[in-house]
Amino acid sequence: MLQTFILGLLLGLGAAVPMGPVNIEIMRRNLTYGWSAGVSLGLGACAADLCYILILSLGLLSILHYPWVLGSLGMAGSLVLLWFAYGAFRLSTVSTVKHEVPRKSPTRSFIEGLAMTLVNPFTVLFWISVSTQLAGLSGQHDSIGIAASGVILGTVGWIATYNTMLHLTRQRITPGIRRILNIAAGLVLIGFAIYGFMHGYALMGQALSA
Repeated sequence: MLQTFILGLLLGLGAAVPMGPVNIEIMRRNLTYGWSAGVSLGLGACAADLCYILILSLGLLSILHYPWVLGSLGMAGSLVLLWFAYGAFRLSTVSTVKHEVPRKSPTRSFIEGLAMTLVNPFTVLFWISVSTQLAGLSGQHDSIGIAASGVILGTVGWIATYNTMLHLTRQRITPGIRRILNIAAGLVLIGFAIYGFMHGYALMGQALSA
C-alpha cells in the first residue's frame, strides 16, 4: 500500500512540477489576479489529473493510443492555449495600472484549469507514458484510491508551494514588469499551441492515411 501511495505521489509531482502551459498560466494569474486565482487554476488542473487516473483505472486510457483521438485532443488543446494567450495579451494592456485589472472568479479559474489540463496534449502524453505503471490497478478500488491520494498530495503540495513563492515575490514586481510577464507568457502559450497543433495535425494525417 505504501508503495502504491508513493507511486501516486511521484506521478502527481511528475504531472504538476514541469514548467508547461499550466504552470505558465498559474504564474501569470497569481501575479495578475492574486494567490487565490493561481491556486484555483492549479486545483482545476489537479482535478483533471484525477480524471485521467479514473480513466486509466477503468481501462479506458487505451483509447488515447489511437492517432485520431490524440490528434483531435492536440488540436483542441491548441485552441484552448490560444485563448489563454489572448487573455494574457489583453491583460498586458491594462496591467500597468493595478486597479484596472478585473477580479477573477475562483470557480471560473478552477473550470479553466480543468479544461486546460484535460485537453493539454502534454498532460495526455504524460499519462499515456506512465499507464503501464498503473495498469495493474485497474479494478482494484483500494489501490486506485491510495494512488489517487498520492496524486492529490503531490499536485496540491506543488500548487500550494508554487503559488506561495509567487505570492511572496508579487509585491516586488512592478506593473511594468507584470505587463512584460503577461506578454512573455502569451508568447510561450502560443509556442505550446503551435507545437500541439502541429503534433495533432501530424497524428490526424497519420490516422487518415492508415
